[in-house]
Amino acid sequence: MKMHSAYAPLGLLLLAAGFAVPAQAQDAATDPAATESTTTPDAASGESTQNDTADAATPADSGTDQAADSSAAGPDSTGTEAAGGETAPADGSADAGSSDTAASDESRSGSASREPFYVYGGVDYAFLSTSLSKDSLKQALGGDEFDSDFYRLRVGTRLFPSIGIEAQFGVKNEDGNASDKVETNQMYGLYVVPTGNLFRFLEVSAPIGYSHLRLENNNGSVKFDSLSFGLNVEFPVYVNPESRFPDVRIGGGGVVYYAEREARTYSYHAGVRLDFKL
Repeated sequence: MKMHSAYAPLGLLLLAAGFAVPAQAQDAATDPAATESTTTPDAASGESTQNDTADAATPADSGTDQAADSSAAGPDSTGTEAAGGETAPADGSADAGSSDTAASDESRSGSASREPFYVYGGVDYAFLSTSLSKDSLKQALGGDEFDSDFYRLRVGTRLFPSIGIEAQFGVKNEDGNASDKVETNQMYGLYVVPTGNLFRFLEVSAPIGYSHLRLENNNGSVKFDSLSFGLNVEFPVYVNPESRFPDVRIGGGGVVYYAEREARTYSYHAGVRLDFKL
C-alpha cells in the first residue's frame, strides 16, 4: 500500500500533463492573434507582390489594347489619319460634298451670268432718191430724177458679239402718180452687219450685202440688183438686260442700193428698233 500511495502523486502529475499538452496545442491552433500575426506578413507580401505585378502589367496591357483598338478601328473607320494628326474621310464623302457644292455654285453662277440671245426687229420710214444717166432707163420712167418713200422692215440677230445678219423688206407708200415720183414696188435685201459702240452708248453699224429694188410709175418700171451698203447710228432709249421687256433704240442712217455710171439710187431713213431677249 505504501508503494501505491508513493506512486499516486506521480500518476496524477502524468495524467494532468496528458490533459494539458492537447489543450495547449488546441489553444495554439485556434488562437486568432497568433494566426493573424503569423499569416499577415505572408499575405501582405503576397498581396503586395500581386498588386505590383498587376500595376506593372497594366501599362503594357493598356498600350497593347489601345494599339489593338486603333489597328482594329483603322480599316473599319470612315476616316484615315492624315499628316498632323487630323482625320480625313476615307470614302471621299467630304470631297464629294465639296465638289457637288462647287458644281452647284458654278451652275448657278453660270446661269446667272449667261448672256441672253437677242433677236431684233425694226421699222423705218425711208426717203428714196434716184438719178438716171442711161437713156434706156430715162425712157422707161420718162425722166432722170425721181423721189419715192416707203416703209422699211428689218429683222436680224447677232452671229458674233460684233457681227450680225439682217434681212430688209420694203413696203410701198408712194403711188408714183406725180411726174417726179416713182413707186417703190419691190425692195428686199440680205446684209451682214458689223457693229461697234461709240462713247459706250452710241451704236454704229455698217450693213453690207445684196439688194433688189424695183421702181415703177405710170410710164414704166426699172429694177436694180446690186451690191448694197449703208450706215446706221442708233441711240438707246431703254436697255435692261435683266428685264423681260425688249430694249428700245431709235436711230437713222442711209443705204446705197445702186451706184454705177448709168444710175444711182439711195435712201435715208429713221425709225425704231426693238431687241428681244430669248
